[in-house]
Amino acid sequence: MVKLGDGTLTLTGTNTYAGNTLVDSGTLSIGAGGTSGSIVGNVQINPDAALAFNRADNVRFGGGLSGMGDLVQVGPVRLDLTGSAGNGFNGDLYVQGGTLGLIDGATLNPANTYVGQSPDGSAGTGTLVLSTGAVLTTPGDFIVGPVPASSGTVVIGSLDGTAPVAPGSINTPTLTLSPGDARLVFNHSSSSYQFDSQAPQTGVGTIVGDGAIDVLAGRTILNAAHAGFTGFAQIAGGVLQVNGLLGGTLDVLPGGRLEGNGFVGPTINAGTVAPGTSIGTLTILGDYVGAGGILENEVVLGDDASPTDLLIITGDSTGTTRVNVINLGGGGGVTDQGIRIVRVDGASPGTFSLIPDYVAPTGEAAVIGGAYAYGLYQGSPAAPADGDWYLRTIVNPPVVPPLTPIDPALPFGPVYQPGVPLYEAYPQVLMSLNRVPTLEQRKGNRVWSGTADPQPFAKGALSATAPDDILDGTGAWGRIEGSRIVADPAVSTSFSDYDIDLWRLQAGYDFDVASFADGSSLIGGINVHYGRADAGITSPYGTGSVDATGYGVGGTLTWYGQNGLYVDGQAQATWYDSDIYSDTLHVQEANGNNGFGYALSIEAGKAIDIAYQWTLTPQAQLVYSNVDFDTFDDAFGATVRRLGGDSLNGRLGLSIDHERSWQSSAGDTRRLKGYALANLYYEFLDGTEVGVGSATFASREDRLWGGLGLGASYNWANDAYSLYGELGARSAIESFGDAYTLDGTIGFKARF
Repeated sequence: MVKLGDGTLTLTGTNTYAGNTLVDSGTLSIGAGGTSGSIVGNVQINPDAALAFNRADNVRFGGGLSGMGDLVQVGPVRLDLTGSAGNGFNGDLYVQGGTLGLIDGATLNPANTYVGQSPDGSAGTGTLVLSTGAVLTTPGDFIVGPVPASSGTVVIGSLDGTAPVAPGSINTPTLTLSPGDARLVFNHSSSSYQFDSQAPQTGVGTIVGDGAIDVLAGRTILNAAHAGFTGFAQIAGGVLQVNGLLGGTLDVLPGGRLEGNGFVGPTINAGTVAPGTSIGTLTILGDYVGAGGILENEVVLGDDASPTDLLIITGDSTGTTRVNVINLGGGGGVTDQGIRIVRVDGASPGTFSLIPDYVAPTGEAAVIGGAYAYGLYQGSPAAPADGDWYLRTIVNPPVVPPLTPIDPALPFGPVYQPGVPLYEAYPQVLMSLNRVPTLEQRKGNRVWSGTADPQPFAKGALSATAPDDILDGTGAWGRIEGSRIVADPAVSTSFSDYDIDLWRLQAGYDFDVASFADGSSLIGGINVHYGRADAGITSPYGTGSVDATGYGVGGTLTWYGQNGLYVDGQAQATWYDSDIYSDTLHVQEANGNNGFGYALSIEAGKAIDIAYQWTLTPQAQLVYSNVDFDTFDDAFGATVRRLGGDSLNGRLGLSIDHERSWQSSAGDTRRLKGYALANLYYEFLDGTEVGVGSATFASREDRLWGGLGLGASYNWANDAYSLYGELGARSAIESFGDAYTLDGTIGFKARF
């Protein structure tokens, strides 16, 4: 079909002819404002001709467009162009009324684009939508609201009030938002949509005019300089990332986010302002008003030289702003002047306040970086009136009498974060589960005085190791132990105390290894164990708990010589699973952290007869213990690692023992041994050490301890069964009564 002549041809019916359409002159109107009229195939629009769509309902056109005439959207609703056949169209595009949508990868290359204007220059009200990969390329004028009485809107994505969709794009040197009512709307689903570019025909070169920019959804990136924009921009949702320059004024509404490394005009913040794209600087050219919004600051928390986001305000700062600090793996450190996060060149009566991780013991809002607590302060120590805002390590100041300290228990110096005391005590808790018993605690009495026997023993139950001694043989055994540990460390970087409630089950089997001609014997054994330690930690910096469970295996080898001499060796390996919880922060700092420990022990003693049924047994034991745990990051990103976790503890003891044996009315032989024990303990190594961020924390108990114990073993059924146990107490000598341990164990063994 060929349209000739200067008049208007209106198609109101459904046209199904097979050929293409040529609009040679005049106007071909598809529809007359009603719901009918259509065209199929490709359309060529010659110069001085126009193709107009004037339907009162939504229409989709997928034919090809070419020529240098005018394409006009007139109708009050929506026309969608699809496909890529519009590459050959080089005329002018007018969105006079309703909505023109380019969707589903459509391409259109008008020489000029006017949104809100008719071809005769009169004002209109039109909306242009670009979505789902559509591309509009205009090398000439691209004007939205071209005349004062007009209203034009360009939408990237979907219309206001509808769900965001994938964006389309515009290629034009200059997008003009004026002189009429002009809006540029971003309501799309992309997380990295770049709207502009400084390269020709790639994106929008620059935005000018005094219209409006509305950001509703998606992340929109502006990299070019839009100094010619003098209107008003607002971010109601989604993200506007400005890496170049956006003129005009800016309002960040609740739910909106401004970010980037560029420059923006005077800003009101009721949403979120986040300088940089990671670490970077955002500059506000003019005044800043905090309207209860958030400043999001990324920083590698450390000393004064820490990399950080920076907000620069060239004008005045007023209002209130909350500051959300995000630590990007900083290990913490002690600051001097502080880490500047806001620079105010004008007056600075505005208030910036931390969104805290917790409230420090000094009463200040604090965020956590590594081992340290940081506060937010206006001014630096060197320039307290500079109006800028700094993150600084919170320091508890020294107290000069007669002033009353803020917290008498809080040491002078940097304030550590509440997790630090828990991490410092953690390897000590594992050490408590890693300990090994004495020979007597493990198996009860093994050697009985032969002179006290009322009759020979059952075959296989006992064997003589010396003329007057009888040695238990093979058998299975099991025991349970419990402890209450109250620690007042001699060394604690975090000034922490802790107490531990501990229980452990151990079971094993012993067997004869060898008997020697001189009467000595060698007994071997294997065992398994399982236990749990629940620790409560207190410190001026915070409180919390460490709950550790451990399971493992062990082996023993004991030599019994003549005349009461023995040497006992033990080795054990334990695997740990631990949870760490901060009561101060109300967070789980570690969940299921894995650890491993091993211990080696050598013990020797000799029973010395002092009277009938009475002996003294001097004894010595040396235990090496080592624990480790997997490095982990706590709930605030602080890296916690084990630096030192070994112990070498010596014990010197002396027991006084009394034995008796008898034949019961049932006819079996029974035995009873009771003993009292005194011990001295000495720690040769320097305790445990952990790293938290960039700082190191050590813990060590008093070196010298003393202890007392009472125990007994009872055999019956001709020594086929035995029940044994021990109760003990020990205390640090220097801090007597402040640091102590109460122990109890009970066991049972049977011979087969």
